[in-house]
Amino acid sequence: QAKLISNDDLFTELKKHFESLKVVFANGETIVGYTKVVSELNNYAFIYTNAHVFEKLSSDCEIEIVFSDENGRPSGEVEVVTAVFAQDKHEDVAVLKIPKSSKYTVASLGDSDKVENGDWVYTIGSPVSKFNYTTSGAVSSYRQKTIMDYAKDGSKLEFYPIIIEAEINPGNSGGALFDKEGKLIGITNFVENDSYMDEDGVKNQVYDMYGALPINYFKKVADYITIHNTNYVRPSLSIDVLSVNEMGSKKAEYGIVSVNSGVYVDWSREENIEEGYIITKVNGKEVSTVKSETRKIKFRDDNYTVDSGSRMS
Repeated sequence: QAKLISNDDLFTELKKHFESLKVVFANGETIVGYTKVVSELNNYAFIYTNAHVFEKLSSDCEIEIVFSDENGRPSGEVEVVTAVFAQDKHEDVAVLKIPKSSKYTVASLGDSDKVENGDWVYTIGSPVSKFNYTTSGAVSSYRQKTIMDYAKDGSKLEFYPIIIEAEINPGNSGGALFDKEGKLIGITNFVENDSYMDEDGVKNQVYDMYGALPINYFKKVADYITIHNTNYVRPSLSIDVLSVNEMGSKKAEYGIVSVNSGVYVDWSREENIEEGYIITKVNGKEVSTVKSETRKIKFRDDNYTVDSGSRMS
């Protein structure tokens, strides 16, 4: 059961978490975002933010972590780092490392798997270079697949964001999304917008959807890239499969002439999935085809359930 706290206590809690991010270039250009200290280990503190904040980062840049006082105003305390400790640009996850100190409050992580539509949430960020702004609103959607064009190589990121009514803008990147208990449940990272033409033929931009990466998934990626010093590898089954409905005359060779759907396991290192099985469902969803460029089935989560029916050969 959620812990109920007063608005005054909530905002007192939120003000402890005002840490802004500023990337300063040699030519004086600055990019402002947000960041959040989430853990400490030995003599260091680790900070979550978005990787896209550092797209223009070069060797002549400085990354400033701007801390705030108990009233949520910049305290004058700044920690400077010269490099991102770990990042995965495709997943839009970045981790910074700073010396452990008393300048900040470590966030208490919530459980984003328990977020429901209608839950009231709060954001903290630095929109349009204004430090430490908060907005609030309801969760309007969660657990619906969204595909975004993040990677510069043209690949797309498939993820399941928390869609919120609390307004965010450029500068909110890496911002904290808190629940009513003051627990961190997400990292705000995108604004999906649309536009329309008015009667005078003027194109008007409409910002209509704001989203955050769920903290459970963000932490999973952050832990992986921090430990392995490489991009996150989304979990997959160690099997090679063939699409049954694309096998043609090979169905007779594999002894599955009467089978018309699912995928045939041609090779497997999974303990409970043997070669010769037909997989019909994964996580309750039907599996019918496999992209020709890769025969390895990949899934978003480590926890999957496979309905492989019976051995066919």
